[in-house]
Amino acid sequence: RNPRSTVGTSTEIYEYLRLLFARVGKTYSPISGQLVKKHTTEDIVNCMLSYSKGTRYTVLTPLHLRDGRSMEEQLDIDLKQGFTRIEVNGEIVRIEDYVPKQGDTVNLLIDRMACDDSKDSISRLIDSAETAFFEGDGTCMLRFYPSQIIHTFSKKFEADGMTFEEPTDQMFSFNSPLGACPQCEGFGKVIGIDESLVVPNRALSVYDGAVVCWRGEKMGEWRDAFIREAAKVNFPIFAPYYELTQAQKDYLWHGDRDKVCIDSFFKMLEENQYKIQ
Repeated sequence: RNPRSTVGTSTEIYEYLRLLFARVGKTYSPISGQLVKKHTTEDIVNCMLSYSKGTRYTVLTPLHLRDGRSMEEQLDIDLKQGFTRIEVNGEIVRIEDYVPKQGDTVNLLIDRMACDDSKDSISRLIDSAETAFFEGDGTCMLRFYPSQIIHTFSKKFEADGMTFEEPTDQMFSFNSPLGACPQCEGFGKVIGIDESLVVPNRALSVYDGAVVCWRGEKMGEWRDAFIREAAKVNFPIFAPYYELTQAQKDYLWHGDRDKVCIDSFFKMLEENQYKIQ
C-alpha cells in the first residue's frame, strides 16, 4: 500500500478496467463529435455496398508533392507510373491536358467503377483502395455520381484536421507518464500559489514591496520592470494593495499578454527549477 492506493489498485480490478477502456473505448472529435477511427479497406467496401447496384463512382486520393517536387514534376511521374487522369475542382481531366493553377484542388484518379457486389468488383475496389492509401499518404476517397457525394477514408487516427492518440492501457494508468495528470503527475495534489504568502502585508503598495517575492536586489528587477509597464496602463503603484480594484489585481497577477506579472514570475521559477535544486 502507498498514498496512491485505491480500492481498484488494491483488488487489481484497476488493471482490468485499464484494458477494458483501452479496447472498447471510442474517441470522438471535440469539434464535430465525429467518431475518430482508422479506416480499412473493409470500411470502403461497405460504403460502396451501401449504394444501389450500378451507381457510378471514382476512387480518388489527394495529390501529394513528394520530395519537394513541383506540380508539373509530380504529374509527370504519376503519368509514367500509369495514371492518366486527375480530378481538378470536381472535374475529371487528362493529366497531359492540365495546366496547374494556384488554388486548384487536385486529386489523383485511381479507378472508375460501378457499384457491384460481385467478388471481382470487390477485389478490384480493394486493390484500388490500397493504391489510393499508398499514393495519398493514407487517404482514400470515393465520389459517387450523379450526386457528387464524396466519402473520405484515412488510415491515420485523425478527424477534423486533428491527430489523436490511439487509446492504450497506459493512457489510463496514473503511474505512467502517458496517463498521469500533467499537473499533479499522478499524485493527486498540486503546489499552488497562496495570495496571503505572496502579499503578506496588504497595506503596502507595489512600489513599497507588497509583492514579497519581488524584494531583494535580483528579484527586485521584476518589481522595477512592472512599475515601468504600469505607467502605460495607469496602474496605481503607490496605492495600498487592499485598495486595488479586482481588475487592477488581475493585471498585477495575470498581466496582459507577455507583460511582467506575478504569474509570469512563478512560471519563470518553475522553468528554472533544475537550476535551483
